[in-house]
Amino acid sequence: MNYIKQNIPYISVAFANRNDNYGGELSLRIERFIDYYEPFVKADPDLFEFIICDWNPPADKPSLRKGFEWNRLGNVVHLEVSEPIHKQYSADSDFPIMDYTARNAAIRRSKGDFCLILNHDIYVSKSIIDVLMQRNLDKNSFYRADRVDYDFTESKIAASEELEKLALKNAFLVCRKHSSNHSLISNEYNVSLGDKYFSTPETGDLIDQNENSIISVSANNYRDICLEEIKSGTFEANHLDHDLYQQFYLHTNASGDFILAPKEAFFKIQGLIETSKFYMHLDGYGIFQLFAAGYTQRVFQYPHMIFHADHDRSARADRREGMTYEEHKDAFSKILTNQLSYKLNDSNWGLAKYDIFCKEDIDE
Repeated sequence: MNYIKQNIPYISVAFANRNDNYGGELSLRIERFIDYYEPFVKADPDLFEFIICDWNPPADKPSLRKGFEWNRLGNVVHLEVSEPIHKQYSADSDFPIMDYTARNAAIRRSKGDFCLILNHDIYVSKSIIDVLMQRNLDKNSFYRADRVDYDFTESKIAASEELEKLALKNAFLVCRKHSSNHSLISNEYNVSLGDKYFSTPETGDLIDQNENSIISVSANNYRDICLEEIKSGTFEANHLDHDLYQQFYLHTNASGDFILAPKEAFFKIQGLIETSKFYMHLDGYGIFQLFAAGYTQRVFQYPHMIFHADHDRSARADRREGMTYEEHKDAFSKILTNQLSYKLNDSNWGLAKYDIFCKEDIDE
């Protein structure tokens, strides 16, 4: 049975979660998410649709659909993935949610021209939303944004219009892209926010003044060099390690919190990697896939940013990883140089064979 919507959104927000209190105060964080985006939805009702994928919902808690006032966000679609389906995809892992399979499920069922991967504790700056409202994003590019982590304490009870100001006031970490202009360690702690802490262009990059984004032409040029070396047989002599991927200066830092790309781009790569083998670095694969598929990286630059309400991460500290970082680095470099396909899933990505639309929504 197909879900039919009235309005055609510009951007589909792929939202995946389960009501299990991950990170602490999960309900409060989702409530603040709704509070923050509601004014933007009211100002531009067809800018977003929110596709909420409730993965393996706990039996002792309300579903995401029933537990929160999603109707305040206007154009909302609810998906629900049952425990039996979860068990098929989680294999022998103890992951309670397959985050990226869930995001793929949302993307697969989206209606927007673009899809935005966004988490429940991420607030996109008003300056970026103003750009999105122009509806002039480049369909040959994918977009990234620097993430500012901040202490959530003051924001718990503040009015939604105060959230960005409080995030700036309580910021302590910036997750920016790797760059030749500063250390490859791209996190800065105890920051006093200013442009020096944010992503910077490489030699050869362009700036889109209208949207204030860095167009990563240098990465495209470096790819062309690598591909030509492969063609001529000189590549192996010039690149003897697996850290080749770092020389592209793609923005993989905290990428799971903001990847904005044309819907057709996600379909071209057949979704973000779906695996229970590992969890760390899953989000980074999506950036390498999109780039290898021919899409140019654009990075929103300062004062554009996204804000991340800090939380406890101990629940995932003991998760078993089936790949070493060295193996990941090798895969990254091979994807970027077409030695490994950017299609890491089969054609059934995103739970294509399942009807997971919430029946309550369809009946209504």
